[in-house]
Amino acid sequence: MTSYVGILNEAQIAVLRWIADGCPDGVMEGFEHRISAAVPRTRDLVPVSGHGKTWRAEITDRGHDYLSRLSAVGDGGMSGFWTLSA
Repeated sequence: MTSYVGILNEAQIAVLRWIADGCPDGVMEGFEHRISAAVPRTRDLVPVSGHGKTWRAEITDRGHDYLSRLSAVGDGGMSGFWTLSA
């Protein structure tokens, strides 16, 4: 089974990479990254939980797959829409 994933914008990709790195301190400032994480969350690339200081996100296998495919084609090579196995 496959499902729609589509293309993430630069901010969403940066947040996905940051989450994949374990959300290290000092990389993302403010709250914009939480807004950018909303789209990867709706595409099952990252689950997000909590609010304020308890906000947490982790990358799923689908998220790792998305980043692997992105690395394979390069940031500038993305076109069309992707599907990933559920």
